Amino acid sequence: MDVVLVPGLWLTGDCWSEVVPVLEAAGHRAHPVTLPGTGSADPGSVTLQDCVDTVLGAAPGDGPLVLVGHSAAGGVVWAAADQAVDRAHAVVLVAAFPAPDGEPIMGMAVTDGALPPPDLASSFDEAELRDTDVPALQARLVASPGCFSTDPVHLTDDRRNDLPVTVVSTEYDTAQLQAWVAAGEQPVAEFPRLHNATYVDLPTGHWPQLTRPAELGELLVAAADGSATQ
Repeated sequence: MDVVLVPGLWLTGDCWSEVVPVLEAAGHRAHPVTLPGTGSADPGSVTLQDCVDTVLGAAPGDGPLVLVGHSAAGGVVWAAADQAVDRAHAVVLVAAFPAPDGEPIMGMAVTDGALPPPDLASSFDEAELRDTDVPALQARLVASPGCFSTDPVHLTDDRRNDLPVTVVSTEYDTAQLQAWVAAGEQPVAEFPRLHNATYVDLPTGHWPQLTRPAELGELLVAAADGSATQ
C-alpha cells in the first residue's frame, strides 16, 4: 500500500524519517511529503489546491492511497480524499481535525504570504510539548505557505464520509475530543459526519512522529492493513 505522510505547519517531510522504516518493514511504501511553499522564498504564490495536488501526486501511478495528515495537514489530506475518493483507501488524522467545507484550515495571521514559525516555548502548552526536544524541534521549523489561512477548503463528494478514518489523539485524548464534538465546537464540526471512524489514543506531545515514531508507525500499519482497533 502507498502511504502518503504529510506534516503539519512549519515541518518538511523528513520529520517522518523514523516512521518510514516501520511502514516499510510491514511491506508498505512510504511517501513523505514536503508541501509546496514550505521554507520557500515565494510562499504567497502557493495555493491550497497546489498542496492537495502534491499530496495526490506523491505516489506513482493511480493505485489506492493511505493519506496521513498531521496537525493542520489533516485539512489538506481531507480535501485530497474528497477529490480522489476512489483512490483513498483510508485517512489517518494525527493530532488533526478534518477541515469543513468553505473555511480556511487555519485562522492565523499571514506575513508576506507566509505563516512564520512560532516560538514553541511560548506558543504551545505543556501537554503539547510533552516528550518533545523543544530546541531541536525549534531549529528545524521553517515558514509555511499562507494558503492555510487564506484559501477555503472545497469539499464536494460526500462519499469521503464513508472512508475508514483513524483519528490519533495525542496531547488530548479521545474522551476530550468527543466532548468537544458533543459540545458542537466549530474546529471538530466534521467528526459527526464520519461514518467509519476509529479513535486511538497515543499519549505524547503534538508531534508523535518525532516523540513516539515506532508506536505511530504501528498505528499507520494498522490503518493501511484495515486492522485499526476500535
